[in-house]
Amino acid sequence: MFKKKPKEFHRQILKPIDTEKEFEAGEAFKALRTNITFSMSQREHKRILFTSSVPAEGKTSTICNFAIVLAQTGSKVILIDGDMRNPKVHKIFGYHKTRKGLSTVLSTGSFEGSVVNSKYENLDLMFAGMTPPNPTELFEGKYAESFFDKLEQYYDYVLVDTPPVNLITDALVLNKYNFATIMVLREGYSDHREIQKAIKSIQLVGSDLIGAILIGSNHALTAVKKEGYGYGYRYGYGYGNYYGYKKDDDSDDEEYDSEN
Repeated sequence: MFKKKPKEFHRQILKPIDTEKEFEAGEAFKALRTNITFSMSQREHKRILFTSSVPAEGKTSTICNFAIVLAQTGSKVILIDGDMRNPKVHKIFGYHKTRKGLSTVLSTGSFEGSVVNSKYENLDLMFAGMTPPNPTELFEGKYAESFFDKLEQYYDYVLVDTPPVNLITDALVLNKYNFATIMVLREGYSDHREIQKAIKSIQLVGSDLIGAILIGSNHALTAVKKEGYGYGYRYGYGYGNYYGYKKDDDSDDEEYDSEN
């Protein structure tokens, strides 16, 4: 439905950053970790979803790397691929698509075989699983609330990668389960009108939008509102050309395939 804007990008194989070798990127994600954990410190539920306004803004790569640095603190973290139509988390971590995953849990209530131990200490993964005919309805189904409650018995943080707000309503539906929302924006790509549309949708459902992440920028933002977006965040941060995003590189969402 959404096609990637014409740019001089070429597809690349995505993988998590090496925080030891890629020092600048690692420090940026650690700063992000500090900001987010501070914002979450007074919350009863440590549930965070990452979303964007439209495809190709880099949210999947961002949440994957954030999950890694969050787990480095010793917190038990589970990262869930909540984009059951167009999953990518398994690709970034170097796995094949699995039959069992989020769609299995939400449709049957069974966790068996759905959680994967990653190679990173304290970080578990749950992939999207087989593509169901009704992903949004599964988030509203009878197993969803108990699913997130059970996860909090084992994990300190529950992270969910969701589809773009302006394309799919999944991120808005998850609001009822006490998630904090983080928007990912890409400098030189994200459109002001699309961002404003996404923000309005998030606000209408009463979601707690705790911040925005600006990627592809060589400078930090102290507040998005200063850039003329018409709304403010508790923090905004620029991450430069991190984990291989250079002028001729692609993002993690080359094209959103709503029928995948």
